[in-house]
Amino acid sequence: MNNQSDLLFLIKHLSKCIEMGIDQETEKLGLTPQQARVLFYLVRHDEKKIKQMDLCEHFHLSKSTVSGLVKRLVLKSLIIKEKTKEGTILHPSEKAKALFEEQREKISQFNEQIFGDLSLEEKRKLEELLKDKIQLLKGDKLC
Repeated sequence: MNNQSDLLFLIKHLSKCIEMGIDQETEKLGLTPQQARVLFYLVRHDEKKIKQMDLCEHFHLSKSTVSGLVKRLVLKSLIIKEKTKEGTILHPSEKAKALFEEQREKISQFNEQIFGDLSLEEKRKLEELLKDKIQLLKGDKLC
């Protein structure tokens, strides 16, 4: 490599390609990428009592944006709102859970397509390096 910017460019390009591939699959489900991220977050954290404000904080989105996302997901029968003493809790529907499982399999296949030629040791080392760099950036408050 000629310089450090080459490495950053390659990482950004790989990330963009992965994001585009996942977004294309998401659009086939009739969801926007942001709707899918919110929905699948709810599926992965269904045991927690997640409110709309939690989504605002986690995804760094405004209240109105989250409200619109939730409204559209409710209309698609993908989110169920439960009124409790603590407020309105959001839950993924069974339909949402089934979509998540379907997407998880496709992401696994996509992962294999990208990293399948790496040995287990190379994958482990790459994961370790990436996690270290993310922690470094978090420590510097850059992400």
